[in-house]
Amino acid sequence: MIRTDLFATPIWQGPIKLNNDLLVKFFNKAKELNYLAKNKSSVNGSEQTEDIAISKEFSDTKKRIEYMYYQETGNKVNMGNAWICKNIKGSMNEIHVHGNTDISGVYYIETPENCGGLVFRNPNDCVQMGTRHFEKDLCWMGSYIIPAEKGKIVFFPAHLPHRTQINQNEKPRLALSFNLRYI
Repeated sequence: MIRTDLFATPIWQGPIKLNNDLLVKFFNKAKELNYLAKNKSSVNGSEQTEDIAISKEFSDTKKRIEYMYYQETGNKVNMGNAWICKNIKGSMNEIHVHGNTDISGVYYIETPENCGGLVFRNPNDCVQMGTRHFEKDLCWMGSYIIPAEKGKIVFFPAHLPHRTQINQNEKPRLALSFNLRYI
């Protein structure tokens, strides 16, 4: 019998070297100027900047991320927007998807121990209704967790439901999130 995996959901993850000092400076400046987003998926005291992809100082970071995606997939993309999220102890990001884009991603700037990982929910609603999960077959897993690691970048389809785990550490988790569109 031939198995055909329809509607596969690829996730790419690996290391990338970005200017973390610059990204921390972006976050601190955004906070100073009250350039923080309201009513987003962040809860329990987390903070999130508005779009930083429009800044000239961000252009090198933007190009590096776009080029890495191209190297991995052969697909050219343009970064539509980017923001930095700071999750303090007890905070998290609720389950959500990203609309009007193709690929979403996250880059981890600061990740203290037990700061919480990235949780993907299986988009197959039937899996969510079941009481048993077949952990040996990724098609039937209810969720999949990618640990947060400093310097790691993760690319995933924007329609894939995801959230973060609660940060259990006294130190904050700081991450750059972004959306890419195929060109």
